[in-house]
Amino acid sequence: MKNINDILFIVQAREGSTRISDKMTRPFNGINLFRHCLRTVKSTIIPKTQLYASVGEQNLIKCAELEGVQIYNRSLESAKESSDLRLIFEWNKLDYDYYILINACCPFISPETINKFINSFVSSDYMGMMSVLKKKNILWDAQKNYLNKRVGEDFQTQTLPHYYEAAHCLYAGSMERLRNEGVHMGTFSEPNDPATYVIPESEAFDIDELWQFELAEKRFS
Repeated sequence: MKNINDILFIVQAREGSTRISDKMTRPFNGINLFRHCLRTVKSTIIPKTQLYASVGEQNLIKCAELEGVQIYNRSLESAKESSDLRLIFEWNKLDYDYYILINACCPFISPETINKFINSFVSSDYMGMMSVLKKKNILWDAQKNYLNKRVGEDFQTQTLPHYYEAAHCLYAGSMERLRNEGVHMGTFSEPNDPATYVIPESEAFDIDELWQFELAEKRFS
């Protein structure tokens, strides 16, 4: 069991997407993708004094200011880093025991789902948690070997055992593990490290490509 007051809530973003020009600040839902995310997060149970936008570019800083969200000044080195988690998540210097990171590129995630994820993490003894999707499908490995344990004889997906797939929307972890070990959420080597939390697949739409941006934007037009 955790105290919500010991958790840092963070939305991290940067400019310079290689696949979608100005992804975070181009028009979206009458504002832009970054502000859309901040408005969603602001309507949750997250204490406003514990919510930060981790940004470094002036356009994103301005967005956070317009939404009244505190700013953690992200360094240029952090925005360019691709492997050192302690540098990528340099806000681990803030004085909190835990963190919950919200992906700014998932415009369909609902306040209700965020609240349920928070409550699940707070009420648990787990050090980390990640949003996932519960799915059934036919899977192969890189050598085209069938991965599923076959249940039926007709390849109907409903006869297959379910599995869990990462939904890159919500992440939670221990500040101490991040600071001292560079561990984000968990080691992924033991069960429940990190724990999983199932969210609706309809909300796990992570915008990476232009067609995804355009499709999502139409949903709000």
